[in-house]
Amino acid sequence: MADNAKAKQMTVRFDNEGIRKAFVGSTSIQLVHIFRNNAYPAAASIVAARRTTRGDIILNTVTVEARQELEEATEWAKSVNPSARILRQICLIGVHGVRKDAVDDTN
Repeated sequence: MADNAKAKQMTVRFDNEGIRKAFVGSTSIQLVHIFRNNAYPAAASIVAARRTTRGDIILNTVTVEARQELEEATEWAKSVNPSARILRQICLIGVHGVRKDAVDDTN
């Protein structure tokens, strides 16, 4: 994976409508402090955050490896609010003219 800005981003969604509304007036710096303020060491690699219009929080990490570590361990996000969940980045691929057993769909 290329070491670019998009690869270092992850999205946190809150299922609780109240907590989504609580972040409406938060600045980027406040959001970073909220997510970094826990005991999970990899959370220190969060360097920027922004809120989408839907209420999701997009976090930027220092490295791709830090993002991957945070995506695998979800307890740091649950420490902010139990309704938090990390949305995995997915990429849909259409394959034509290739035998099904020749495609590795496990990754």
